[in-house]
Amino acid sequence: MVNVVVMLSILDIITGLLYFYDKSVSSILLIGLLWFHLIKGVLSLLGSISSGYFFDWMGTIDLLAGIAVLIRGSNILTTFFSYVMILLIIKGTYTLLRGLFKT
Repeated sequence: MVNVVVMLSILDIITGLLYFYDKSVSSILLIGLLWFHLIKGVLSLLGSISSGYFFDWMGTIDLLAGIAVLIRGSNILTTFFSYVMILLIIKGTYTLLRGLFKT
C-alpha cells in the first residue's frame, strides 16, 4: 500500500511542474489541484495553530501554491509565485524522500 505522504508529495511535485508547463488556465487537473492545495494549506495551518505551533512552513507553501494557481492567468506577482512553485517542488521532493526512506 502506498503511503499517504508519498501520494501527497507526488501531487505537490505535479502541481509545481504543471504550473510552469501547462499554460491553459482552464485545465481541469490544475483547477482540481488548486482547490486541493487551498484546502490542504488551510487545514494544515488551522491544525498547527490550534496545537500551538505557529510556524507551519509546509502549510503556508500549500496555501500560497493554491493562490498561485488561482491568480495564474492574471499575471499578478508571477515572479513571486514562480518561486513559491519552486518551493512546492522542493517541499514535494523532500517529503517524498522522507516518506520513502522513513525508518
